[in-house]
Amino acid sequence: MVLMDIDDTNRDLNCIKSEIAGFPKFFVIHESSGYVVEVEPETYSGLQKIKEGEGNKLTSEERAKLRELQNYLNQLPPLNLEYNEDYGFLLGGSINVSQACNFSCVYCYANKGTYTLEKPKLMDKETIRKAIDFLFEKSPYGVSIVFFGGEPLLNFPAIKEGVLYAEQKARETKKPVFFNVTTNGYLLTPEVAEFVLNHPFNVIVSMDGPKEIHDHNRPFADNSPTYNVVAKNLKHLVEEAKKRGKLHKISVRATVLPEQLNRVYDIYHHIKTEFGVLNVGVELATLSDSVVTKGHIDTYLERR
Repeated sequence: MVLMDIDDTNRDLNCIKSEIAGFPKFFVIHESSGYVVEVEPETYSGLQKIKEGEGNKLTSEERAKLRELQNYLNQLPPLNLEYNEDYGFLLGGSINVSQACNFSCVYCYANKGTYTLEKPKLMDKETIRKAIDFLFEKSPYGVSIVFFGGEPLLNFPAIKEGVLYAEQKARETKKPVFFNVTTNGYLLTPEVAEFVLNHPFNVIVSMDGPKEIHDHNRPFADNSPTYNVVAKNLKHLVEEAKKRGKLHKISVRATVLPEQLNRVYDIYHHIKTEFGVLNVGVELATLSDSVVTKGHIDTYLERR
């Protein structure tokens, strides 16, 4: 295959910059083949220039690295992504309904929820129906569907359409269907809460604990706070879930930065006591500029 002329913008490649254990890492996703390749910094910077229409500013080293990448991808065999009975079966899958986000979390691994896209995208209803058809076709017993993002509730109309369509498929095929959604909670309005509680959903709300920690970690793009609205929505969801005997379906997940390791219990205790949820998970920030390393944990344990 001919991958690209390195002087032209290539829409088939997406670049990701991350950090693992304190070291910068660079990756390229080749969309048409599905391959993910770790690349050198010069390859990443060269591709970024091409994406920005500045191919004429490539250095000689960047050009050489891009040619190496082109030659490497050209030699790779095509991925066989067709279903094969020998590989078993599916029990469900995640549907990324929104490559957009209304938050700008400091530890986001997905470039503020856009996954490096130049323009945020929302999945259309036809694509959601096709994804659901595929899951029901390949799942012999039942289907578990995760609505993911970005922030999935930015595309709530499509989620609603997908849920109703999947429940119709469940009745036709006599296969049970279950839903999961992970949300930052800002758009978890009473209308949305009513819908998810009326259908077989597990809901995970991302909240990082007390107001000062949450607003530091999970602000809007202009750095304005988000805690008050998320807290209000979460309280309403929990209250309604209790009335219906569905409190076990609601979870809260907090993410901790290196400098917040000594506040882990405060974060957990705040969420449990303030909102009364049964399931609280506290996770360490990974794959971002704010990654928690083993060194951070060792230092924290030494100080206890």
